[in-house]
Amino acid sequence: SAAAQGIKCVQCSTLTNPDCEDNEDRHVQVCPKLHSGKLEGAEAVGCRKILQKIGDEKSTIRECAYIEGDVDGQRKTGNSGIILYYYQCSNGPDASGLPCNSVSGFSLVASSLVALVARIFI
Repeated sequence: SAAAQGIKCVQCSTLTNPDCEDNEDRHVQVCPKLHSGKLEGAEAVGCRKILQKIGDEKSTIRECAYIEGDVDGQRKTGNSGIILYYYQCSNGPDASGLPCNSVSGFSLVASSLVALVARIFI
């Protein structure tokens, strides 16, 4: 069963895999248990997508989430022009069978926010 296998998320970064946005189905993997840190041994509870801008460089990071809670475009800013937008989802695969951190897995509202963020970054 899917529960026995663990949660599957798209796991990639456009920093190391430029095709992370276009070929996300090949990046779907079962989320591992955490092997270190405060949450050592924890199983994933959802999937996450992070839109990151550092200076003029934009990237997208898709990964497993280990802390509960859905997040829809939470903005975080840091020093040196770092801006992050977090999206986190805890539901299973969408109708296409892809994990919820795939492009099609986010709500229409999130898609609109992604488009807005992309405009800001351009």
